[in-house]
Amino acid sequence: MTTSGRRFFDIAGATLILLLFGHLSTFHGLELGDQCFQPLGLESGRIQDAALTASSSYDSGSVGPHHARLRNNKQGGAWCPRHMVSRNSREYLEIDLGKLHVITGTKTQGRYGNGQGQEYAEQYMVEYWRPGLQKWVRWKDRSGKELLSGNSDTFTIVEQTLDPPAISSKLRILPYSDHVRTACMRIELSGCPWIDGLQSYSMPQGVKKTDLDLSDRSYDGLDENGQLLHGLGQLTDGVKGQDNFRLDIKGLGKGYEWIGWRNDTPGWAGLPLEILFEFDRVRNFSAAHLYTNNWFTKDVQVFSHARIFFSLDGLKFSPEPVHFSYMPDLVMEHSRNVTIKLHQRIGRFMKLQLYFASRWILLSEVSFESGLLIGNFTTEAELAATLPDFTEREYAIQGDEVQTASKNSGRNISRVNASGQNPAQIKSKGYIGILIAILTAIILCLAAAIVLIVLKSQKSRAALTSDNEKIAVDEQLKSGAAPQAMPPSPAFSNYADIPDLVSKSRPTVGEEGAALFLTDPPPVPPPPQNYYSREEISGLISHSGYVLRSSSRSRLMLPLSPHMGAVESKVDTFSIRKISSEKLRVMEKVGKGHFGDVHLCETTGTPLSVKGEATLCVLYTLEDATALEAFKREVNQLARLHDENVAIVLGASLQEPSYYAVRQYAHLGDLCQFLQDHVAESTSAVASNARILSYGCLIYMATQLASGMKHLEQMQVLHKDLAARNCLVDLNYQVKISDLGCYRDAYSQDYCHCRGKHPLPLRWMSWESALLGTYSSKSDVWSFAVLLWEILTFAREQPFEYLPDERLLENFSHHYQNDGQQMYLNVPHICPKEIYDLMMECWNRNESDRPTFREIHLFLQRKNLGFSAQIH
Repeated sequence: MTTSGRRFFDIAGATLILLLFGHLSTFHGLELGDQCFQPLGLESGRIQDAALTASSSYDSGSVGPHHARLRNNKQGGAWCPRHMVSRNSREYLEIDLGKLHVITGTKTQGRYGNGQGQEYAEQYMVEYWRPGLQKWVRWKDRSGKELLSGNSDTFTIVEQTLDPPAISSKLRILPYSDHVRTACMRIELSGCPWIDGLQSYSMPQGVKKTDLDLSDRSYDGLDENGQLLHGLGQLTDGVKGQDNFRLDIKGLGKGYEWIGWRNDTPGWAGLPLEILFEFDRVRNFSAAHLYTNNWFTKDVQVFSHARIFFSLDGLKFSPEPVHFSYMPDLVMEHSRNVTIKLHQRIGRFMKLQLYFASRWILLSEVSFESGLLIGNFTTEAELAATLPDFTEREYAIQGDEVQTASKNSGRNISRVNASGQNPAQIKSKGYIGILIAILTAIILCLAAAIVLIVLKSQKSRAALTSDNEKIAVDEQLKSGAAPQAMPPSPAFSNYADIPDLVSKSRPTVGEEGAALFLTDPPPVPPPPQNYYSREEISGLISHSGYVLRSSSRSRLMLPLSPHMGAVESKVDTFSIRKISSEKLRVMEKVGKGHFGDVHLCETTGTPLSVKGEATLCVLYTLEDATALEAFKREVNQLARLHDENVAIVLGASLQEPSYYAVRQYAHLGDLCQFLQDHVAESTSAVASNARILSYGCLIYMATQLASGMKHLEQMQVLHKDLAARNCLVDLNYQVKISDLGCYRDAYSQDYCHCRGKHPLPLRWMSWESALLGTYSSKSDVWSFAVLLWEILTFAREQPFEYLPDERLLENFSHHYQNDGQQMYLNVPHICPKEIYDLMMECWNRNESDRPTFREIHLFLQRKNLGFSAQIH
């Protein structure tokens, strides 16, 4: 294909991706931006008369509830209750908002009365209700005050802010007076739709002590014997607690905005903290965000493990929960947001179990990312019956209508319609049909143009090749030599012996990116066991974590790992050491690979063993014998790699009765965990037992990784998942490039589940790999810059942790369009300008503008002159 043809093909692929993702949006939590202080529609009439009722009216025709609209100058010009108000009166105006809203403020006036009115409310109270509440709830501010200041005349508009905001579907305004008087009111409400959809959470009440109150003080549900039921409170008020939970925040008392639980509470021994969340409708969940405290010197840590169960009816929960493990941080004591990916699980009830890592767990805020499914579901069977041919992740493609709201745009996107049809739905289907027709026409035009360009390119190349062959043959005849066959064109010589199997294995351009969020993820395995007994080892895996390439645009054929494939090529058979299964002792299961289980082992049968001492290694096993040929090919490919900064193949068994492969491991584990266990030497305040890494040591390790990648680059090998979790640390700060991170449950949140079989390391990928599905050594260069960013930030957070996956794809689209709106990772605190400039070079839009690994290695070597590693 010509350069212009390939360019047009890339544009077409990206255009389809943008069409698919242009309307994707997610939302989570209570974010009180300007959009949540807008009028809800009493003054404008958007809230209709039928939604306004009152306990009584002096005259329903002139001062009935439908006249209680701000700036209303018609007839009586206000709502006036029949009776005068006092301290004990119960007159109210009720507004039915239809669905859940966040009420953030009120505006009031007195009666207009053709300019002659003298009636107004000096004070008033607010009550609210939503589904799930057992009664109307009186609103209180954070100090417990119920009364709001009203008016002192009939025309001035007085605005009040509700802090904390009230999440409700119905609201009542109750005029109040210290002395008996006539009170009339005109009103407007401020707020926004509560699109998070959370109706209530139920959990144990937090600990309340004399000197420290860590209870949920604003909870609006029931409190029965220390158990909070059917309400909302501080976990959803939009305010995050301070790092030091013993501070008195604005006179509200010590510990305000933190809710705390202790694991030595009677009856809690060995049990997790359990919170039950109830939502308004059945939802498709992407993630949960928990703002937690980590003041470990006060016995407060982030939870060690979480399990999340889902249910449609709140009675029967799914037997397979989502598992999440958090690596302990005993270095940094600041509070942090912990994100748990929920892999598009479906339910209306969510049960969250948090396991203690220390004496205390403290939470301040909980929020969710989800999409709404339309339909009335009470059991999983009913949900399945409505969608017999769909998986959970295919809803967005196959469904007729969607209800996913966005806080930023307020748009609706389509997911699934399992309810009966009505006129509104039929109208919606008409619009969707028109849109589908337009998109189909665009796609057909693009496809036709691509076909024409490809045919023209092939015809031109064929003509050029024919002319060259004719000229060569003529020259040979003139010289008297026998005509010989022309060698293949250098541009295609690497493909000379490759069967055209790409269509069976490689996704079309853009599929790996465009398919995100649209398929059913694989089931989440249970937490790994610590140790295994000695067992017979059989089987084999070729799960290398690397991919051989034969050109800058690799042709993927064999899926050798959850996110990679290999290029078919001629590979010589290398001599591979045989390691007997009797010399392998399985210690721990690392995780599940593409072909079988991956284990951590000890062995005395490797070239690295010293005087019979055991050496740590990684064992890859095979469950499906049909992959044997792929294994043999992969082991031979990996045997070509010999570099001190690459985890090499130590040995294998390639003959019956057992098949397996063994690769290098390191004494200190993976680089991500190693970094998180250390702190920068420039940190001003650290714990006395903190382990410190110098800046020079960090660059020393980065230089080694660049050297390892330079070797892969020279051998025409792609990694495609370069990250700290996939690097190993040995004694003396020696590091090696490997692939173990993709198997560990602890790193499952680093991968985005997509439409294909395998999850993708989206946050480490280049834009062209994420959007177009193309890989090269320059896409590994992009990932290396992200790895360098991880090293200099001590792997304390995910890249772009504040962006959901959809927003990250949107950012990739800005890279593709080169419109100047693309975002980059922030500068680490200890990162010099020249190092960040190197990162930015690696993140250049065009692959040709990015440096090679040889250049990166030379640059880092110069920056690391004089550093001497000490034995660790």
